[in-house]
Amino acid sequence: MDSPKDKNNDLKYLKVVLEATSIPFVLLGGPMVGFFIGSFLDDKLGSGKVFLLIFVVLGFVAAIKETIFIIKRVQKGV
Repeated sequence: MDSPKDKNNDLKYLKVVLEATSIPFVLLGGPMVGFFIGSFLDDKLGSGKVFLLIFVVLGFVAAIKETIFIIKRVQKGV
């Protein structure tokens, strides 16, 4: 029979695993959102691919920052 302490440890472990598995989605999501926002603005403003490039880079930077934040939380054990 599992004690409450064991269940608490299992839940902590599960939280850490779920947090760590979110990293690929964060790394893909940031640039993708930037791509769609940049494409939309470029179409509306007729600015070539200026906003596309800006927002993809901003999305990538935001994704890297969030990934670093996730890694720090995982190292602490959430």
